[in-house]
Amino acid sequence: MEKYSTFVFEGMSIKILSRYDEDIGKYIDEIPDFEEEPTFTPSGKPLVSAVQDRCPFAETEGMPDCGSCKFYRTNSPGDLIGVCINENNLKQRKKESI
Repeated sequence: MEKYSTFVFEGMSIKILSRYDEDIGKYIDEIPDFEEEPTFTPSGKPLVSAVQDRCPFAETEGMPDCGSCKFYRTNSPGDLIGVCINENNLKQRKKESI
């Protein structure tokens, strides 16, 4: 039986496959690579995973990932998928997509 987790951002649903990890006895979400396949909310904010490398505009306490950035927003604490709300990152991604 396949299991999925659903994340909703600005009314847009993202369905993520979860796999059972026998070593820990829990389902684990298969987090997409949003750097390889960028995904955006309806208002243009990029989806990011907590563990992907931070962007040049990140504001973190020395940590190398998006999940540590003050601009990373999730629906629930501990979610591994969130949205970047950094305006500088949004402008840069728009330039790259043109």
